[in-house]
Order: sequence, then structure tokens, then C-alpha cells
Amino acid sequence: MGQNTVKTDKCWMVLWAMLAGLALAGCQPAAEHTEPSASRKVEFYCANDTVTVSFPNDEQLLLSHHGQQYQLARQVSASGAHYKTEDQTKPLTEFWNKGHEALVLIEGERLPTCVEKNFLPNALVARGQEPFWRVDKSLVELHWQTPDDSRRFPLIDSQRRSIEPLRWTYAAGNDQRAGNERIELEITQQLCQDTMSGQWFPYRAQFNYQQQQYQGCAGETDELLLGTHWIPEATADDSNSEAWLQFTLDGRVTGNAGCNAFRGRYKVQGQTLSIGPLIATRKDCPEAVMTAEQGFLKRLESTQKMNFSDYGKLVLSDGRGHQLRLVSEAAE
Repeated sequence: MGQNTVKTDKCWMVLWAMLAGLALAGCQPAAEHTEPSASRKVEFYCANDTVTVSFPNDEQLLLSHHGQQYQLARQVSASGAHYKTEDQTKPLTEFWNKGHEALVLIEGERLPTCVEKNFLPNALVARGQEPFWRVDKSLVELHWQTPDDSRRFPLIDSQRRSIEPLRWTYAAGNDQRAGNERIELEITQQLCQDTMSGQWFPYRAQFNYQQQQYQGCAGETDELLLGTHWIPEATADDSNSEAWLQFTLDGRVTGNAGCNAFRGRYKVQGQTLSIGPLIATRKDCPEAVMTAEQGFLKRLESTQKMNFSDYGKLVLSDGRGHQLRLVSEAAE
């Protein structure tokens, strides 16, 4: 009888220990997501560019970019999952994944920050006018700012509301003035133009606070320009059918005018886009191609404003009503 009681007590002790362990585990914060599942291919959007990754095993990563495939080896990393090529005779290709974002280097060229498909960047700035307001979203808080106020709200929840269009909501709390009101930032992946400056952004934003809805835009204009070749819309005259241009992370513009390569600088301020001066090589090509090339370069250098008719459709305008319509290679 006494032995059976001791055994029963031990069983209960073990059971309670197991339950306590499960309860404690449930209270722990979720582990940082450092890499996508090895069992599937995952797409990352890098502004207008795309890379796809898969994991054949724990130590390797396969990265696909524009039809090229790279085999990367896992590296020791204090934060995130880090992979890179190990052949030192070739330019470095690298993938460093932290959460749902990745830093990607393709043969020595840095891509814009890459974000996993159906997710939004870890950090976003939303802003609006009349009255002016701004919210800086990070992984841990929403920072609300106006000319007269600045408050930080800890982030307590984030949810994907839809995929087409992609829409996420970020809820925050601990504001005594708001009582039980839900403080929420909603970001939708739709083209947005600032009501005062005319500047374009990749997301629409709405901030709900103190029973008011603040409308505005979010993200950065460069996200709409980077990561693709921009090609003139097809016309009856295809003399410069080889022409293209590309905006880069460091404020440069490069491309081909149809015969000669060119390069220069660009700057975005509000709705204004300035390009140039441009420097081009001096190869000789057929007269029709050279004429079209000079026209293309002149249009670029005379650019004063930019507009987007849709994602991947860029319209450059000068001060005299002339337009150069460009299509993103990624959108074709």
C-alpha cells in the first residue's frame, strides 16, 4: 500500500513538472524567424527585382536570379541566417536573412532590401498632410509624430488582412489618453501620391488614433524605381529598341541609349526627378539608331517630373509637355 502511494505521488510530480514546463514554454516569446522553410521555394521582392531561394539541406542554399542559379554555403552568424559563395575567384554572391527580410549581393552588386512575398518591410515610414503626421513602424513600436506631439506605442499585434492587394495592420497599445481604443496602422500595397508634394510612394497608409483616421502614404519612392531595367514603350519607330536605363542604390543612373552605354546621376525631390548630366560612349551605329539615341538621351536630361500610371509604368515629363513613357522589364 505504502509503495503504491509513493509511486502514485511520483507519477503526479512528473505530470505536474511536464505541465509546468509546457506552461512556461507557452509564455516564452516566439523564436526569431531566421530563414524560410527548407521544404519550399520562397520568393523575395527586392524593389522591382525578385530572387527565389530554397534549402536542399541545413548547410546549403540555392538562390535563383534572372535564370541564374547560385549555390551558397552557410556561414557562422550571430544574427539571422547567412549564406555566401565560397569560390574566391568569382564575384561574391550572398544572402543574409533576418526575419522576413534579406540582404542580397549578386556577383558583387547589392540589391535593394529584399522582402519575403506577402510580407512588408520590417521598418516603414507612413506620413500624411493636412494636418501633417508621421508614424515610424519598427518591429517593436509605432512612433507617432505631429508638429505638437510625439508618442511611442509598443507594438502588440500584426495581421495580414489580404493578399490582393497586400494589406497588413499593426496594432499598438498602452496609451492612457486613448482609453480602450485600438491604435492601429494599416498599410496597403497600392500606389500613393502625396496630396501636397505630389511625390509617389509604394503603399497607402491609414492611422487610427483618438477616434480619428489619418490618411497618407508609406514606404520610399526609390522602391518604385530600383531593381529593374526601364524600357521605352514600344512605338512604330523601333530604332532605339535596345534602349534601357536603370536606377541604382547610390543615386546613379546607367543604361544603353540604343547604341552607346551611358551613366550619370539622378535625384528625387517630391514629384521632381532630375537626371544628368549623362556621359555616353562614342560607338558608331546606323544613322537611324544614332538619331533615336540622341533623342532618348535628350529626353532623359530634360526630365523635370515623374508620374506612375501603374506599378512598373513610369512617365517622365519635361517642362514643355513632352513625355517619355517607360515600362519596367519586371512588369513585362
